[in-house]
Amino acid sequence: MNASIYKDWGEVSSIYDDILKYSKGCELHNANEAQTRFDIIDKFIRDILQWQPGQITVEEYDDKKLDKKGFIDYVLRYGDTRIVIEAKKLGSTFPNFSRKKRLKLTGSILGAGAINAALLQAEEYAKNKNANIVCVTNGRCWCFYPYKQDTPRDSTYAYLLFPLDSVADAQQLFSYFSLPSVEGDSLESILSETPLPIQRCLINTEREADARLGRNSIADLIAPALDFAFHGESIIDDKDKLEYCFVNTDARTKYDNTLKIFINDRKSPLISPAKRIKKSKEEDELQQVVKNMSSI
Repeated sequence: MNASIYKDWGEVSSIYDDILKYSKGCELHNANEAQTRFDIIDKFIRDILQWQPGQITVEEYDDKKLDKKGFIDYVLRYGDTRIVIEAKKLGSTFPNFSRKKRLKLTGSILGAGAINAALLQAEEYAKNKNANIVCVTNGRCWCFYPYKQDTPRDSTYAYLLFPLDSVADAQQLFSYFSLPSVEGDSLESILSETPLPIQRCLINTEREADARLGRNSIADLIAPALDFAFHGESIIDDKDKLEYCFVNTDARTKYDNTLKIFINDRKSPLISPAKRIKKSKEEDELQQVVKNMSSI
């Protein structure tokens, strides 16, 4: 598809504003799954993320499931990429907004409750349809991760974005899953489970913001990348990354309250302080030489 036909974030932001306005006035206890899909999830996929007819399959039957739940809400296809999306109603008990954007799949938050049941259901569909990305959403919370049958669930981390609670999260969802972004290999960082380099994250964020970098808005653009870099669980177990992220000071040579670990700044045994010159009451050899030179 011609790239000029695609809309950037600035152009679809009015659609996002309409979805946001609707979601704020929606009564959660009355929101059912079909209505949530029609009013929020469909609009995100078609109007904001710009997936086209022929690339979206709705209610695709999973012929390997024998029960009545064998229909997949959405399957998105582009090249070798297949994304299975399981949709739930807006009032489903999914995680609340959090700045932490990666969580362990089997942890206390994603490993229990309604979202865990939705993830397991979506994984079964992904397995049967040879999909490589699993996503579940109730419109407010979007949880997604790479699906690999040979990867244990307890070593898999999922991404969480909350586009109805944060404009930055909405832009990040756009940068990952909009069709023009997918064509530009935006999902490669998810499929390889390697975060985008911080420089690329900042460049993408700046471009998505339509290059309007005001004095008061620059922090909002930098914050998502920094937040992801400093709060990813992988960094805690990586000594080399920690050394780059934290400046060695006296305050960090013992116990770090932020990381809850000990960080020692050990000096090389080859480096030792200069020995202090001991002075005696009597003149030493050096003082005598200086005295003799001054008398000449």
